[in-house]
Amino acid sequence: MKKARFWNATMSLLLVFVLGLSLSACGAPSNGTGVGENGAGATGNTDAGRTDIVYCLGGDINSLDPTQSTNGTTTVVYRQLYDTLLAVAPDGTLEPRLAESWDIAEDGMSYTFHLRSDAYCHNGEPVTAEDVATSLNETILSVAVGPTMVNMKDAEVVDESTVKLNMTAPYSAALEVLAKRGFIYYASTENFDTNPIGTGPYQFVSRSSGENIVLKACDNYYRGEPAIEDLTFRIIADANTQLAALQKGEVDFIHSAALTGKDTVEADPNLVWQEFALRDTYYITMCELSAPFDNVLARKAVQSCVNKEAMLLGGSEGRGQVLNTLFPATLTGSPEESYTPPYEYDLEQAKEYLEQYKAETGATTVPVNILMSESTSNRNAATTLEGMLREVGFDVTTETVASQAFWASLMSSNYQIAIGDWGFPIADCDSVFPFIHSSTAGGNNFSPVIDDVVDENLELGRSSSDPDEREEAYRNVQAAVDENAYYIPLYSPNSANAYNKNLKGVQVNDMSEYFVYDWSW
Repeated sequence: MKKARFWNATMSLLLVFVLGLSLSACGAPSNGTGVGENGAGATGNTDAGRTDIVYCLGGDINSLDPTQSTNGTTTVVYRQLYDTLLAVAPDGTLEPRLAESWDIAEDGMSYTFHLRSDAYCHNGEPVTAEDVATSLNETILSVAVGPTMVNMKDAEVVDESTVKLNMTAPYSAALEVLAKRGFIYYASTENFDTNPIGTGPYQFVSRSSGENIVLKACDNYYRGEPAIEDLTFRIIADANTQLAALQKGEVDFIHSAALTGKDTVEADPNLVWQEFALRDTYYITMCELSAPFDNVLARKAVQSCVNKEAMLLGGSEGRGQVLNTLFPATLTGSPEESYTPPYEYDLEQAKEYLEQYKAETGATTVPVNILMSESTSNRNAATTLEGMLREVGFDVTTETVASQAFWASLMSSNYQIAIGDWGFPIADCDSVFPFIHSSTAGGNNFSPVIDDVVDENLELGRSSSDPDEREEAYRNVQAAVDENAYYIPLYSPNSANAYNKNLKGVQVNDMSEYFVYDWSW
């Protein structure tokens, strides 16, 4: 039983990488591809009456277990499979989902949720307080997602329709975090690999690793059956292949389309281009557990040789904002607009650092391997970095792996240097906490950063309600990061969707909160 994982005091938390293929009670689309009788064409009125959609992802997901990943691509799938207690509406307000109402203790130390009575799991069982408590507790305790559940201690069953969430300390954004990360599933789910039992509008049908994930609408969803009945996530890594598939009507929607496709899409009267600013940070991470980046001189050599404008051009076609900090200006508490880095783009300085490293270690060459994800933006940015490292004297090789293998390597600190990106669950600098606080070493803290100054200031930023104090705390965090070259902030990119013009209900969302339930033809 899955719930036994939580209640066992000696349990271990495992990352689950889903490689299975299974069928569920909802059944598969009639043609096995997710494309209905009318096809997926983007022309004329051929889409009228369609009840299917093919949604293109640029990489495979990490896991179907919602306690095991915060990756944006994975979250897109979770949104359809699993419901939450509440949701963030397009206008930013909170609205009920599985909880029809909630109460907040005066001291902020607990939240009590009153569950609706007409919600069902995908196996036909009613959603119970036990389902909610088990889901939240396992999420709180997970290595991957737990750090995002800020100050959440545990969830307890009050009665069959009431759950109480206890806090270790007040946290003003707790409800928004629950809306973003608090996915609810059937408490007794035994195997997410082959039979994930969720609570959302879509139910699992099958998965072919690296190729597709097939879902089907559930007819007992409490908000009503979705207009889109058959939902297929098709995985296509190459941006040009994605675009060709969209033009040919083989896919209907491209999630995070490559910005290079803008002119092509806008020239096609049957397609829509939707560009918007992301709440993301792209950065260079160097593993401090392996040479040469166990030495700060090698890290500073990289820090000085990186042209951030060129990185933005390579990774995001120049569309986005260069960052001086790990905290984009869109985050509450950000020092981005007032912070000046203590380093500059200086190739001669970079070469000097590298020579100092060689002299100190006795090395004659400095080999480094850049780990690349299969996603187009990551590979393009990494290729740009490759040229910069070569120019100052690093002996560079590259390795491209599937998205799930890429993130697994980073989380296990099994890499030398890579370009990663953080998508923040809420618009607050506290979102950076799980990525660089020492408590998350061995998880989302890839390098890993183990630094008292960083920890103390992250904790102050989390606990303080004073805006000036918080901004100063995050400025101190960035100063420590720069001094030790733990991470190198690069840019915050724009993103875009490209899709069939006949698809209705698509709303721009910078957090990948796409609810296919709201879409129709």
